[in-house]
Amino acid sequence: MASLSEQLDEMLKEVGGIVNLTIEEREEVTQAGADVLARNLKQATKKAGHYNANRKVGKMTHLADSVDVGNLDRTKSDGSTAVGFTKKDANHARIAHFLNDGTRFYSRR
Repeated sequence: MASLSEQLDEMLKEVGGIVNLTIEEREEVTQAGADVLARNLKQATKKAGHYNANRKVGKMTHLADSVDVGNLDRTKSDGSTAVGFTKKDANHARIAHFLNDGTRFYSRR
């Protein structure tokens, strides 16, 4: 049986090799995908049943409102586009991790 790498190489040969895109073209493709992911992530987070657009809890934004798209680490782009949660007012990625995995088995230090 061929390894995964060998199978992928064979598939690339069958479809005509690797497509060479410029950085600008890669940015356009990954931006489109990132926009779809961000939109779906916001919708899924709002459907979790605890979203209230009119809430008054200090200055912290809701998890669904903290989705950010772009070159999040502010470095020179290689054509990739990231989707994540902002850290402007709270570490929203950490909060999302708790919502996803729960906190029941976390040890209290």
